[in-house]
Amino acid sequence: MPRKKPSVVQLFVDSGAGIPKDILRDLNIHEIPLDVMIDKEPHHDGDIDTSWVVACQKIGREVTTSAPTTGEARDALERVILEGHNDIIVITVQGISSGTYDSLLQARKDLVQQYDERPLRIEVIDGYNASMALGLLVIRVAEYLKEGASYEDAVDFARSNRRNTLLLVALWEAKYAAKGGRVDKRLAAYAVSLLHLHPIVVVLPNVKPQSFGGKIPPRKMGDAIAIIANKAVQYWQPGARLAVMYVAGLKSKKRAEDLATTLSRRLGINREEISISEAPAALSVHAGDDALGIALYRESRIHWVG
Repeated sequence: MPRKKPSVVQLFVDSGAGIPKDILRDLNIHEIPLDVMIDKEPHHDGDIDTSWVVACQKIGREVTTSAPTTGEARDALERVILEGHNDIIVITVQGISSGTYDSLLQARKDLVQQYDERPLRIEVIDGYNASMALGLLVIRVAEYLKEGASYEDAVDFARSNRRNTLLLVALWEAKYAAKGGRVDKRLAAYAVSLLHLHPIVVVLPNVKPQSFGGKIPPRKMGDAIAIIANKAVQYWQPGARLAVMYVAGLKSKKRAEDLATTLSRRLGINREEISISEAPAALSVHAGDDALGIALYRESRIHWVG
């Protein structure tokens, strides 16, 4: 049980977690936006529409993502410091795939030096995953703080549970994930050359995204979705949390709703226990349109068997 103490801890996460805005607001979670670069012009994630980003990709514009600069990270944290807060926890998208963690570490160093007269505590934690796999962890940390956890308890909780997440994604096509290094480029070329295959990506804690599901990806999107659903059911346990994410388009939203309904029926849980959300623009850059994902968080280690 956490040590009971009024919590004034300020919790931050980057937009790579994809936490819906209403949940951020309700749990008082601050979001640091990633940047989406359209023809090298930066746009803050959250300020642009995902469907526009997908449209830019389709017509061949250069679309990439960028971690927040150290200055942007420092400005975000400094806002709560100027409000009088001294205790800050930051949980970032996995450092092995993004420069966000490094930017926040440098911002922390700068702020501690700048405000050396203040008893600042800024803990920057690599969240080891992305999308709502990271988001579910951050939500649980926010709830823990709300229950009265101390700063130290919340930091320990985040570090202890960051390996207990899993992200599964069925891609409509592989080229965007391959461009960002999320799947093997040879697999992407193969998927394009043979009809229209739908690769599956798994993101494990502190491991770069990787393909799974056999040498030849499924030819039908429904088959790819069935594979990730089976894996989610395999690793689910009572008390675990699930989220379904989709990228742009009415078709993918309907698939997400159907998937959540299927998971709830197979697991014997209420449909409302599974959140559904549209992936933010920064995540759509690597997944491409009509991608569908499942995030899982539980409070015990996940031992992956592909």
